[in-house]
Amino acid sequence: MSEKHAARIQTYSGYRADERPLSFTVYSRTHYVSRVSRECRMLTAEGKRMEIFRVTTRKDLEFLLEHSLDSDEWFVTPLNNNLI
Repeated sequence: MSEKHAARIQTYSGYRADERPLSFTVYSRTHYVSRVSRECRMLTAEGKRMEIFRVTTRKDLEFLLEHSLDSDEWFVTPLNNNLI
């Protein structure tokens, strides 16, 4: 798997804050989310609360977006050898 990169995320907030990602920016490049194919919340072994989204962009690139609910930090991991 590729490396994680810090990112700025634009989210939709409906019944809760940061309900789902709409777009993300990494290294001054913005990617627009066309589909969220998987979403889960988990507690890591270190006790950190995480929310994870597997997304597909409008350009058919797949990424894993990780949101630390404790620190409100977002990280992006490209999947399938996608370049950021």
